[in-house]
Amino acid sequence: MKKLLLVMSALSFLSASPALALNAMSNQVPVEPRPEVTIWGGHGIEVRVDREDKTATVRFDCAEGRVLNFTAVEQNLAVGVGTYTREGGAIPPGGFHSVPASYVANHNSEEMALTVILQDSIQQFKLTKGVRGIVHYCP
Repeated sequence: MKKLLLVMSALSFLSASPALALNAMSNQVPVEPRPEVTIWGGHGIEVRVDREDKTATVRFDCAEGRVLNFTAVEQNLAVGVGTYTREGGAIPPGGFHSVPASYVANHNSEEMALTVILQDSIQQFKLTKGVRGIVHYCP
């Protein structure tokens, strides 16, 4: 129960600032991958975590996500807020829209259990450090 309260408190704190984080990130210049970036992969997902910037990019089957900021709640538990954008199929009027998302990662040095919380669903994934994800792109 204590862990749940810590996670909920951290998500509440982080959700207050995603717009600021998005504005700050939009001004960044793309650079080559750095040693601070770690790849985690699994079935239907690939995550690139930038430990220095405390951000992550997520590629799902038929979707993508961005973690705009994350924080460690405990040694093996991190939470973050960001966006999730569904892709594929007919492009809706105005294009695909990002929706708010919360990300909760429970990990050790080699494996991660990632929970993605959207307004209408919860998705769970198992990932392995240093492994590219098996991701299907939707036309």
